[in-house]
Amino acid sequence: KIFVGNLSFKTTEDELKEFFSAAGAITEVEVITRGTRSMGYGFVSFETEVAADKAVELFDKKELGERAINVERARDKEPGEITARSVRGRRVRGRGGRGRGGRGRGRGRRFSTGRRDPAEHTNAETSKTTIFVANLPFKVTDEDLASIFKDYQVSNAHVVKVHSGRSKGFGFVTVANEEEQQKVLNELKNVVVDGRELVIKVALASQ
Repeated sequence: KIFVGNLSFKTTEDELKEFFSAAGAITEVEVITRGTRSMGYGFVSFETEVAADKAVELFDKKELGERAINVERARDKEPGEITARSVRGRRVRGRGGRGRGGRGRGRGRRFSTGRRDPAEHTNAETSKTTIFVANLPFKVTDEDLASIFKDYQVSNAHVVKVHSGRSKGFGFVTVANEEEQQKVLNELKNVVVDGRELVIKVALASQ
């Protein structure tokens, strides 16, 4: 299985399947949505690991729907790791750097979470474009979160909430590429929002 990020919001599952079919036989394609709106990323499952690796090699940074997409292998979560589950059941796990402050604004995904700090799992595969942001004040919205990262190339920002709509105090931000992700981690230090110092980490690539 592969993770495909920075998708055009207009890209459909059929278009995604057709685009990646050159890599090998596909068993499942899913564009992650929030309601009816695409979240700008998705997953493609292949019959073989070889085909998945070939898809990464052939299509990472290639253009689809007038956007340079990010393609990387997806991994299942490991027991005890913090996970973020989208509305349709896909997950991204947090891990990595540290943060600094302001307020923010943006778009994003809905998630659920586990308990342990995923930074403990040093052998897990990290995402090259997604950032995990924790210790958020509960009143911070998607738009507020995006605003914190306004000086960077953000394609998606989302505060994770429970079904009642209350924030869980963490969220995810997707940036344009790995270079931009590293720029965020290197530059955003000691970010404080409403008296809370944010934790800004690399997210772990997963289903």
